[in-house]
Amino acid sequence: MSLFDYTPNKFAQEKLRLFLKKPSASIAGIIAKQDILKGFIDNNPITKAAYGKSDLYSVIDFLDILKNKAAITNKEKWAIRLNINRKMRLQGSLIQTSLLLNAIYDVYFKNLSLKGFPSSYRKEALWCADFLNKINAMSIDRRRIQDGHIKTKLLVIYHNSLVEETKNGNFSRFWEAVFWLEAYQWIARGIQKNGFNFPKITNDNELKLTSIYHPSLRDPIKNSFLPGKNVLLLTGPNMSGKSTFLKAVSICVFFGNLGLAIPAEEGVIPCFDIFFNSFTKEDDLEKEYSHFMNEIMTLKDVVENAAQNKKCFAVFDEIFRGTNAEDANAVTRKTLEGIIRFDHSFFIISTHLHALEDIDLIKENKIDTCYFESGISENMPVFSYTIKKGWSNLKLGEILFRTSGLDALLRPSS
Repeated sequence: MSLFDYTPNKFAQEKLRLFLKKPSASIAGIIAKQDILKGFIDNNPITKAAYGKSDLYSVIDFLDILKNKAAITNKEKWAIRLNINRKMRLQGSLIQTSLLLNAIYDVYFKNLSLKGFPSSYRKEALWCADFLNKINAMSIDRRRIQDGHIKTKLLVIYHNSLVEETKNGNFSRFWEAVFWLEAYQWIARGIQKNGFNFPKITNDNELKLTSIYHPSLRDPIKNSFLPGKNVLLLTGPNMSGKSTFLKAVSICVFFGNLGLAIPAEEGVIPCFDIFFNSFTKEDDLEKEYSHFMNEIMTLKDVVENAAQNKKCFAVFDEIFRGTNAEDANAVTRKTLEGIIRFDHSFFIISTHLHALEDIDLIKENKIDTCYFESGISENMPVFSYTIKKGWSNLKLGEILFRTSGLDALLRPSS
């Protein structure tokens, strides 16, 4: 949300949340979302809302009230004309509505070029523009608003037109489209501000990410990622960058499937059916699962979906760290031997289990292995945060224990 939430009201913000929660189920759906966002980028995303937030909420509340109102009759028109307080209240609400709807048209639709947008979105945007033109044609013109002399007849005509459009559902459709437009506008602004790029989405199993980075980092080290197998085993000591890299890859793959641009120079991303990650699985006291059991259940969920031929993208950071090394080695081996058969899915697993280097899957090059380059300089760890092909056996635990001063503090005094 923090990357894209420049939304001007709670309704557009909710549309943004919906956008970020649900990936499209098909390449066509993903590309359609990409094209909508590209269309707004080509139009130079707006940086300011068309109205004040309090004005919007007041107008929406007023129009909601009109749903249960009848049109003003000629008899009531005379009563309004004779009751100055009633007329002023009605006039104030109608002027506020007129000004807001005119502003929405001027800022959002008047100069919006629909070239490049998907046809379905062009139709919706054109409908909104036509609807606003229709409503605004019946509204109170700005000269009369400035003069402050508005005839009761004009107020009644405008009021009744608004009543009709609220009752036939046109305003509900209009607000839905406007709040989605605002969400798209500000997503487009976030893409531009962050310098993200749109990936190519494919039904193939190719996953290629060039110069990816985690978007929350101020000065990130960029890495490229081109796995050849459907399983990648990632090694490297603590603090070397494994978790950040796994999150960056996950963000790119998930953003790509949402139709978003990604924090990378370029990318080719498969269209996945379902996504899993295990970064900070804690003990679930309610279900009485231990940390280890929680990982087991997550892995089971992944395998069950993959076995149903769903394309899964799954990431496990330091898999099975919640159990002892002997058990972890055994179950990790069985996991790797099992998941390689789901070649329609993709699995990334980081581990500190150095004994896995000798398994046949790695020796026979059936899974990919990568590591984060690290070293020791003057008894201190040095990290390049750069991913390499191969395996890391560097162990920093004892070095960090010693350089932290714990070794000296725990040594018996003479």
